[in-house]
Amino acid sequence: MFRFKTNRVELTPFLVLLAFTVVALFFRLYRLHELEPGLKFDEGWNGIYALQVLQGEHALTFGDKEGLGVYLIALTTKLLGRTPLALRLPTALASASTVLVVFWLGRLLLEWGENGPKTRRRGLVVGAIGAGLLAVSLGQTVMGRTAYRGSLLPLFLALCLALLWWGWTRRRWWGIVLAGACAGLLPYTYYPARFVPILFLFFGLSFLLPFRSVSLKRIQSELPWAATFTCVAGLVAAPILFHYVRNPDLFFNDRIQTVFIFRKFQGAPVTTLAEVLAINVWD
Repeated sequence: MFRFKTNRVELTPFLVLLAFTVVALFFRLYRLHELEPGLKFDEGWNGIYALQVLQGEHALTFGDKEGLGVYLIALTTKLLGRTPLALRLPTALASASTVLVVFWLGRLLLEWGENGPKTRRRGLVVGAIGAGLLAVSLGQTVMGRTAYRGSLLPLFLALCLALLWWGWTRRRWWGIVLAGACAGLLPYTYYPARFVPILFLFFGLSFLLPFRSVSLKRIQSELPWAATFTCVAGLVAAPILFHYVRNPDLFFNDRIQTVFIFRKFQGAPVTTLAEVLAINVWD
């Protein structure tokens, strides 16, 4: 009886993951080649850029668009031909894969109790809730069924955090290296990735909590891991970062200026800027 319960517990994550895989793939791939009919404006441009890549015109950015999504579309276009399916398949698979990675991330972050022993049920429940909501999310499904590169950002960000947490807590160097590679790929995905370093900063500081218990020895022991992650991420991201240094207008483009909360208050007093920031944080 005990053995049966043990096997059932071990099979539960696999069955949950299998169910989410089926649901996510169904919603993202069902009649993808014909629903919805026609191509949107940005989808058409992505297809044009992909054809340019196939003709040998390589670049880090295409117009104001990061290049990773374009290269993935070029790959599927080469394999499947010039079809709507080839155009939308990369983002559909990325969106479905994000569901699985979120499930893994939820389990990793919450499977350890405060006193050390694993609490598998809590990690499984949280991971299942997050992945389940993502699998049936209307917004994520619509984005996943169109050739918009925005679907790549949550995939690589969630995968980066999962690998980083796994490698750090289990002391696996290759996990840290892969996490750094995923972090380095983020600038090639979508605009908001430019603000991800702030997230990593707070993520790193969380390892020092509570501050009173932090010792110099602990900080020194963690530095090689942090340095490895940072160096790998920097090496992978270096080409596009240098590209932005040489072309700052591409980094601070019209899209970034549109969503910048201080765009109407440039040159205003510091008190006014602080007030605007407080209002946006409160909202």
